[in-house]
Amino acid sequence: MPALAVAADAYLFTSFRRNGEAGVYFALSQDGYRWEAVKGNQAVVPPKFDGMLMRDPFLAQGPDRRWHLLWTTGWTRDAKAGRLTIGHAETSDLAAWGEQQMIEVMLPAARNAWAPEMVWDAAKKEWIIIWATTMEGKLPTAEGAPEKGYDHRIYAMRTADFRKFTAPELWFDPGYNCIDATVAKLSKRWVMVFKDERLKPEQKNLRLAWAPSAA
Repeated sequence: MPALAVAADAYLFTSFRRNGEAGVYFALSQDGYRWEAVKGNQAVVPPKFDGMLMRDPFLAQGPDRRWHLLWTTGWTRDAKAGRLTIGHAETSDLAAWGEQQMIEVMLPAARNAWAPEMVWDAAKKEWIIIWATTMEGKLPTAEGAPEKGYDHRIYAMRTADFRKFTAPELWFDPGYNCIDATVAKLSKRWVMVFKDERLKPEQKNLRLAWAPSAA
């Protein structure tokens, strides 16, 4: 994939097709407006596990210059194995990818783990991995039944090496159903963009939250 050689000087866009069963796709742009698919619009990172989806891909580069890819591995907890996972793979050049990893989300009551992303905590020298989860049996009553029984909050766990992980914990709770959180540093503060999923009254919009640090 020689086109990826210019990725350091271009915008790189990750995406998936249909339900995510084919893998992760890349596209490149010099200006952020006009995009060209990489590898003839074929998946750059195909799934290595049977039945695993690769939805909501998120790409980030660490201080060691290695790239890390996260993705949603399925709509809900694996019915057969009973596992709930987040996908991870890493590379140094965006072309040769290492072993795909299924990171287990150790939340027994969690129904799902959607749209994982992460941010580097320089002070603690570790990644904060965040995602949206519905905890079974903890649905709100004020809004009535949420959409298809999903009532998400943002959860997080930490890792320095993608081998050992802290126990997942509630990371952000605005008091209502929310998904698709992404975090970035803006000047001296950190901003989180997230989607308000409330139905009564219907919201389905983006909101901002601010913090003095990534933690």
